[in-house]
Amino acid sequence: MPDKPSYIGLLNAISLGESEAECYLDAWAAVTPDDAVRSVISTVALREGEHGKAFAKRLCELGYGVLPREGGDAQSKMDIACSTTLSDKEKFEKLGVGRTVAERAGDNDVFVNMFKDTTVDIQTGALLGRYVAEERDSGRMLAGCYAELCRRGNGDSGAMSATVTAGLEARLGRVEALLEQICEKVSAHNRRIAVRRARPAPARRTCQSARPLPARGTSRISSGRPAIRPPSSLPTSFMMSLVPCTPSAASSVYSS
Repeated sequence: MPDKPSYIGLLNAISLGESEAECYLDAWAAVTPDDAVRSVISTVALREGEHGKAFAKRLCELGYGVLPREGGDAQSKMDIACSTTLSDKEKFEKLGVGRTVAERAGDNDVFVNMFKDTTVDIQTGALLGRYVAEERDSGRMLAGCYAELCRRGNGDSGAMSATVTAGLEARLGRVEALLEQICEKVSAHNRRIAVRRARPAPARRTCQSARPLPARGTSRISSGRPAIRPPSSLPTSFMMSLVPCTPSAASSVYSS
């Protein structure tokens, strides 16, 4: 039996953490009064949920399952996210989200140590790479949102900054473009199938049955014409006209 991979614990921790984050971020997005904050939180929540399921799937492929951890602060995070008395800025601070990339650099960057294990297989390594890239982008989105909330608290404009809004619109535009491409491909595929089904099926060749031979005494050309009488039924006068006119022949004819 092969040895247990050294990174199984890491995959389990990521799956649990991401699934937990999806739950409290969805709860936060449901109660925030700010549409711009809701857009950011909902986008990150979708990513977290997908990560949790992807790593659970990878554990299953390796022959393991997700093991729940004892204790934890999942309930306290859910209480903060569901609160209607805390502001969005306070929720950022209490939940510990929205830190900038600079704050997570060096020893504080939890993603750096994930690739120190040189025994990670190719498929797991690819999954970790995509996860880290999306987590860094989500961190930038949350940091920008938190910075905007801080500027509001300092007397700046109450609306989201143009930079944050433009970034969100650009991401949504890319998603819409991809969806349009997928819809066009599906429509083209359905049209091709409809054209194939509309074409008439080729006629099948069948062997023609042999025509029955006409009965004796009937014409081969048409059944409506009178039948040709056999020579024995012809008149005697006609038969006599065919006999050569010699004395012996004449006597034989009259004698008959």
